[in-house]
Amino acid sequence: MQGDEATGRVMCFNPMEMRLGEASTQTFFLGLWYVDIYRRTDKGWRIAKRAEEKSWVFNLPDFMNL
Repeated sequence: MQGDEATGRVMCFNPMEMRLGEASTQTFFLGLWYVDIYRRTDKGWRIAKRAEEKSWVFNLPDFMNL
């Protein structure tokens, strides 16, 4: 943190379920980081900039390429 600006990283764990046909579903998981820049304002700290950084995937359906 320097004065009125700070940085941070927030982990996101995103479980998802996708329907594959009429009677089948597949659950998969995505992991990513939010890389943030925060700024202090008159109303408190706010996110000034956010970028997503992909980290990992698990059990992704075969036809998806992330």
